[in-house]
Amino acid sequence: MNGLTPRMLTLAIAFPIVIVIFIILGILVLRKDSKYWGNRFFALFFWLTAATLFFNVFYLFSTNDAFITVFNLVTVEAANISFFALLLGILVISKGEDEIIHRKKFYALIMLMIVLIVIQVCIPNAVYFESTDPHDPRWSLPMGLYEFAFSTALMVAVYYFSFTFYQELSEMRSKFRRYLIGIAFLYITLISVTIDNLNIFGESYALIGAALNFCVLIGALLIYFGIIRK
Repeated sequence: MNGLTPRMLTLAIAFPIVIVIFIILGILVLRKDSKYWGNRFFALFFWLTAATLFFNVFYLFSTNDAFITVFNLVTVEAANISFFALLLGILVISKGEDEIIHRKKFYALIMLMIVLIVIQVCIPNAVYFESTDPHDPRWSLPMGLYEFAFSTALMVAVYYFSFTFYQELSEMRSKFRRYLIGIAFLYITLISVTIDNLNIFGESYALIGAALNFCVLIGALLIYFGIIRK
């Protein structure tokens, strides 16, 4: 690579701070009631998001293409699983622990998630490198489209059950509204990451993408301060 790119600067300087914030948010959520599965899933969301950011930094300065490819895929799946944890969290809050945790559909959801992840990591040549920037991973079109569909389906499911729950509320609506806005910020990050990895707009998007990375922090804070339970 020729010098430090905006993406590299963002990851190397800002992400370690953001990682610590996410770890703390997960701990704070769990401290409210560590036995409640809703809190466990939300804590898992924060910690997996922290792991996603960590993996981004982990392979940032590597020049080993195989290493970069593996951890790029690990990063993608960590992000997907974190949003799956968010989905499980809102399902527990809206439907109740017994209705979600102790039902066959809970395990069916987990199995479906595993199958979708296996399909994604098996996409041929999902991650590639351009000759002009040999150690900056890019996604093939099938990989990008699959991730867009995968992450969008997860976020639509999260928003659907969240908004349904919101409509049932008589109190705490204003607080839970922060949570709904937070989901929108998360989705902005998802779209930005997909655009950046597909290299649709080339280097001209790098600075914009680096700035939009911080939407994940804004979204997480809004989610944390908007979480309620019945």
